[in-house]
Amino acid sequence: MKLNAENIIRDKLIENLKILDSDLVLLKKEEFLPNNLGTRGFIDILAKDSKNRYVIIELKRSKASSREALHEILKYIEGIKENKSLRNDEIQVMIVSTEWEELLVPFSSFINKTSISISGYLLEIDTQLNPISAKIVEPLELNNDRLLSDIHSIHLYENLGNLNKGVISHKKVLEQKNIDDYLLVILKASPEYNELVKESVLFSLNEVYKNFDGNKSDTKIFDIIDKIPSYHYIIYRAVQVLSEAHYYDIIKKDSEQYEELNYIKEDYEGDDLFKLLHEYALDNVEPSPYCDSMEIGYPAKFSKKLLEDEKWEIQEIIRNGKFLNNKLLTDDILIEEISGSMGTNKQKYYKEFSTKSLSSFDEITKGVKKCLQDNVIWKQGILYALQAIKEKNIIETAKGHIQIYNPSNTILSIYQFLKANSPIESFLWIPNYLLSLENDNYAYAYIGGLEPNNIKTTFANILNEYYEGNSFGLLHCMTWGGYEHRDIQISSSLGLEYANYYVEIDKKKKKKTMFKFNGFQYVQIEDVDIFKLFINFINNNDSLVTEICNFYDKHYIAPGILMSINENNISL
Repeated sequence: MKLNAENIIRDKLIENLKILDSDLVLLKKEEFLPNNLGTRGFIDILAKDSKNRYVIIELKRSKASSREALHEILKYIEGIKENKSLRNDEIQVMIVSTEWEELLVPFSSFINKTSISISGYLLEIDTQLNPISAKIVEPLELNNDRLLSDIHSIHLYENLGNLNKGVISHKKVLEQKNIDDYLLVILKASPEYNELVKESVLFSLNEVYKNFDGNKSDTKIFDIIDKIPSYHYIIYRAVQVLSEAHYYDIIKKDSEQYEELNYIKEDYEGDDLFKLLHEYALDNVEPSPYCDSMEIGYPAKFSKKLLEDEKWEIQEIIRNGKFLNNKLLTDDILIEEISGSMGTNKQKYYKEFSTKSLSSFDEITKGVKKCLQDNVIWKQGILYALQAIKEKNIIETAKGHIQIYNPSNTILSIYQFLKANSPIESFLWIPNYLLSLENDNYAYAYIGGLEPNNIKTTFANILNEYYEGNSFGLLHCMTWGGYEHRDIQISSSLGLEYANYYVEIDKKKKKKTMFKFNGFQYVQIEDVDIFKLFINFINNNDSLVTEICNFYDKHYIAPGILMSINENNISL
């Protein structure tokens, strides 16, 4: 369409707005926007709908102008919001074009990143430029953000030859499944690892037989130990989250798995459904990569169990797809993301941001929701804080950062705090978060911690209430890094509550004011130290703390070892 042709179509469309929506009422053709915010221009058609919302209708006349469409739409949205004092939910946008080839991808990306209602229409016209019909354009399901799935896989190998065979096999399998964006982290066992495994298993088996079968001989115990394979290498696989359609394309190739998935998927929704699809597509559907043994991996298992507790050494990171193309991505950044620094391991999150960048707030919001999906108290406090910063513009030109340490196992946190090698290291085990920002004059900090609730209990009561009296349930959490999704409830029964605080500091007046979040707003309180609150709880609960320490001293020898026996089907 040429420029005059677009004007003709616009005028004819005005006479037939019902082709887009039967409830549209014309307000004005070529609505002028003043230059208050640099948004000077004309909206093609301004209408209103049945919900009394303003409707911006923009026509595009060619492929070239289609590429400029979203820039204009953004300008008009901000302009009409300023000019008429509108909220996002009081605006609707309709993009109408006879050509969508160039517009579809940016339109799809834009629609996924805004809360404003936006629709696209493919307009059919006759030879006289009369609109005949308008068909709604379905946005593409895009996955442009870099987001690793938190369902990983651990493939173990007994020797270097098998490892090399495994690398080739991984690349071939992922190519067959049309998966381009992935990371393969090559890990090597530390020199003492396999000996540590056998020593730990020997200790654990002796404890098991002492409690349950005193007649087992040392010979039978060593027979079991001899059956434990020695693994010297791991391929730790992490894959970019795929689209739902891509997952189904892979799963449909295995009719048996596809039928099984359809039978059980009704019980899953949202993020849980995506995890289920990922597991089926990557691990259940053949072909599978060559390996000597395989385990499911998680971010916390990677960082806590493999790297920290068992001290596997990173030898190489094999990249593919967008991870290879992005030359600015360092290995350290990738290891942090595999470990869940973007919130996917539900235990740690870190990000620096500027109050000038709204996109940073969107990314932080997503990361916080992932990290704290089971910690509704902290999540509520942080999301409230982020919204307050955005809406009130607390500091217009400040830089800040957010860091969350949410181990979600208060029982284990108490033990790790007491068993740390130094007072400084002890503080690193205390659950907390900090959302801070400051400039030359002011500093603001949103803080999360644990505070005593004056409940007194025993370790036996906790085991009875949450683990049916069986300590194995608590130990089983160590398989995925100690995470316990019920920790808010368990912590409360233990005598500690998760809480949110807020601190304002006027640097010039040297004045500090502290508030506590009551679920609705922050109310002023006397100054408290969240770390001292945790320490005071430990000092005032000697009996409970002693019971916890005795339990972990007995069982917490090498995290995950008992689980690895079970996973390898070695019978006790």
